[in-house]
Amino acid sequence: MAAPRKHIRILKTKEIEGMDMLWKTGTATREQMEREYNIKGDRLKKLCHSEYLEERTGKIVLGEKGIEKFKKE
Repeated sequence: MAAPRKHIRILKTKEIEGMDMLWKTGTATREQMEREYNIKGDRLKKLCHSEYLEERTGKIVLGEKGIEKFKKE
């Protein structure tokens, strides 16, 4: 059995919507991301590890890759 991947390569639609909201507003709480975009637990950790998001004292902001993704659009 293969080990689980730590980096995310393909984003889900809800994750893109959540990052779009972060691009517009700048920050969200962990609870908001879990409730409105169903990004929680291990998936949230993987998004942070892949640098799409960053978690700072309970607040979620866009990471380096997340910013690059929305600058291109």
